[in-house]
Amino acid sequence: MARSYRWVSVDPDGSGWSLVRDGQKCARFEVVAFAATLALMLTACGGGAASPTPTATTSSSPSATATTEPATPLPATTEPPVEPTPSSDPTIEQATADILEVYRAWWDARIQFMADPMNEPPELSYHSQDDALVGLREAADLYVYNGIITTGAPVIFPVVSDVSFEASGSATIRDCVDVTNWLPVYVATGDSALAPNQLMRVVSISTAFIYAGRWVIGDTAVYRETSC
Repeated sequence: MARSYRWVSVDPDGSGWSLVRDGQKCARFEVVAFAATLALMLTACGGGAASPTPTATTSSSPSATATTEPATPLPATTEPPVEPTPSSDPTIEQATADILEVYRAWWDARIQFMADPMNEPPELSYHSQDDALVGLREAADLYVYNGIITTGAPVIFPVVSDVSFEASGSATIRDCVDVTNWLPVYVATGDSALAPNQLMRVVSISTAFIYAGRWVIGDTAVYRETSC
């Protein structure tokens, strides 16, 4: 079913505007900044003040509507995440390899989807659930609405940690995403939709869990102001 949106002023002086989906009580989206930050710059908020950076698409947990965000921003870093010392547990080592494979496949599906946001690849829902999936679908809707696509591809440096098999399983993927060659453009003109002063290397934190017997990406948060 098609979604409708409306523009609303979000700054006290009326200088800023956001696109809000009809019926959505408190979902704030900044179009150009969103387009420039990995197709996942959707900010979910509650009844009070707006949530602090980072913004998570969404991404975030076994409930498809829940949003999980770290309580505080991460400190800035200057290098990609450092590979941890390999675990001596072969079960953990195998899970880590499986999670990395899923994470890279999920990224491939993301890139394909944002390049053609009217056509969702089936691999996207196979490799992700919950907010990681919902957030990208909402991102695609907004790309279509604003006539934006992405071109090229990012470079990623994922590192898996905190692998657990308790309950439905869990793991954390810390990444440094280089978007230098993955850029948003307006379809009609070919002009860049990149936000001014947008960082080209940003920190991303994702989580994974076991769903239907396989690891999937459950949520992701992009730290727009944290370089790596």
